Order: sequence, then C-alpha cells, then structure tokens
Amino acid sequence: SNEFLDIDGNHVGIDVNGLVSVESAPAAFYSNRQDKNISLKLSIKDPVRAWIEFNGDQMLLNVTLAPLDISKPQFPLLSRKMNLSEVSFEKNMYVGFSASTGNITSNHYVLGWSFSRQGKAKDFDLTLLPSLSTTSPSDVDDFDPNSSPPSDSATAKPKRTKMVIICTFAIMVFLI
Repeated sequence: SNEFLDIDGNHVGIDVNGLVSVESAPAAFYSNRQDKNISLKLSIKDPVRAWIEFNGDQMLLNVTLAPLDISKPQFPLLSRKMNLSEVSFEKNMYVGFSASTGNITSNHYVLGWSFSRQGKAKDFDLTLLPSLSTTSPSDVDDFDPNSSPPSDSATAKPKRTKMVIICTFAIMVFLI
C-alpha cells in the first residue's frame, strides 16, 4: 500500500517498530540449480517455507523463501545488517509473520516453525506437518496467541493448530 510505502503487492519486508519496511524485495527465491532468483507469487495456494535467521556476532538478519518442496536456497532474499540492541523494546520483543491480500479475503497459515535462542534452529520433518486439505476453520480455534513458544525446540507437528495471520503483508519480521 502507498500508506506503508510498500514496493509492490507481492513482496517480503523487514519491519522494525512499525509497518514501513526498512528492507524489502519482490517475493522470490534463489534457485541453486538455475543460479538465479525465481519470482514467487505469494497469493497462490502453494505452501511457502521461510527461514528468518539472525546472526548476533555479524548483526545480520537474513530472510530466505522457497516453495515447500525445495530445500533452503544458498542465498537469502533479504540480508540486512541490524544492531538489535539499538531497537527500542518496552518489555518484550515479538518476531513473527504477518500477511494480507488487500481487498481479497484469504487465510494464511503457519503449519510449523522452529526456534532457537542460540545457534541454528532445528530442522523438522515436512512429512509431519498437517495438510491444508484436512484443515477446517475450527482448527484455528485451538490457537492461543498468549501461549509461549517452546524454548530451543522444533515444533514439527503442532497439535493441528493452524494460525490464521491477516494483517500487513506477505512475510515480514516485525519487532516491537
């Protein structure tokens, strides 16, 4: 949207303390085989994987995308030097995903996630993820936004919890 200075209607952005991206790029993934970026349309129904990694020693935040059936690309879509100690935090820091399709009604789901406070987050078995074809709207009712994520663990098969995310845009890191 023009209000948030979005670059286009199909992008990935890093937002810090607000909805205006400090870094953004049209949605794409690097194809290791073709040695180039391939455009990725986020509004289609195909699942997309995202890796959001922060290296505290290098103060580098990387955001990488790929279709579900493709392993992690060699190069991230976004890479930004960030000193997170300079970011204003009241009490908590929130990192997450946000999505929107403008005037089109849609649902966005996080089917699995992995988190680590130190080092690389654990990989998880994609075959254990729930299938969207078996998802019913009532599955979303299990989601508790106030629950804490498990510390240093991989959530490979959330107990059929699907999180509907509708807010600002495709995929972003949002730090408050």
